[in-house]
Amino acid sequence: MKKGLFICTMAVAMLMAACGGGTKGYDIKGTVESGADGDVVYLAERVGRQYNYLDSAMIAGGTFVLSGQLPGDEALVRYLVAPKAKITTGIIVEPGTIIATLGRTSKITGTPMNEAYGAFNEKTAEIETEEAMADLLREELEKYIATPVGYMILRNNFYYLPYPEIGAYIERLPISLQAEPYMVQLKEKVKEAEKTAVGKPFTDLVMKTPEGNEIKLSDYLGKGKYVLVDFWASWCPPCREETPKLVALYKKYKGDKFEIVGISFDRPEANGGLEAWKKGIVDLGITWPQMSDLKYWDSEGATVYAVSSIPHLMLVGPDGVIMERGLSADKATAKIEELLK
Repeated sequence: MKKGLFICTMAVAMLMAACGGGTKGYDIKGTVESGADGDVVYLAERVGRQYNYLDSAMIAGGTFVLSGQLPGDEALVRYLVAPKAKITTGIIVEPGTIIATLGRTSKITGTPMNEAYGAFNEKTAEIETEEAMADLLREELEKYIATPVGYMILRNNFYYLPYPEIGAYIERLPISLQAEPYMVQLKEKVKEAEKTAVGKPFTDLVMKTPEGNEIKLSDYLGKGKYVLVDFWASWCPPCREETPKLVALYKKYKGDKFEIVGISFDRPEANGGLEAWKKGIVDLGITWPQMSDLKYWDSEGATVYAVSSIPHLMLVGPDGVIMERGLSADKATAKIEELLK
């Protein structure tokens, strides 16, 4: 056990040493799948859901090069954005020559931290269950939480972990990475999640039905039924894959003891969200009550219930107390069958 801990500590020490001392210059040399000479690639920072472009390079002879100097001793978490190819990928900017292969499956190599993050991504390709993914996250975060590698791992995969654990890992990040805008937002979401955790009473929401009528969660929750709240969207492929199982569950158990309520994260009406939502309901055979404010990821449902990925199923008891969160359709079915048998 001590030997394993020593190896983990040495791995982090080597990464940090590679980042500090000596030259602070970097060169990002890359190619873009489907990119053409004259297309522009940007080095950017992320602020909220937007990207702030910091530097740019034009593709010439099939390649691009971005060069610069790090302002301090720490590596920086940034993004490469190729708008015409519709590709965005995270990158750790650190001293040395970084090789970026941008495509449907982007790969960043050439420097210690990018190699470490790439190795993590290769491991995820072998994972088959959410439980196994959570275990891998914990293992890798214990190695790298003090480095930008840990930030990238947590930033891109946090939704596999319970919110209290996420908060604990955020606190272990270097102060500079805790101050990254996305991590600040995630920390706030952790705080919000405490209000709607398992064992807490549900928080009411007021939205609209697809027909434009006002609807409240309290119209259904806390009324003596087990209620499955389905956070979803018509544009979400995993949601559409899970819905047939919910349709079967609803057909079997709908009645005095069981209900489903859908909260959609569809896009604003001006962007076709209302029609897409209505079409999704029809195409998927959904017959349970639906509500939405058509605000996409800015939905009150996402904010109040700290939902960061969908589909997300939440089971609320007859007394309005939250019983389970983050259920899959299969687990929700098994739970309802257990409660109503």
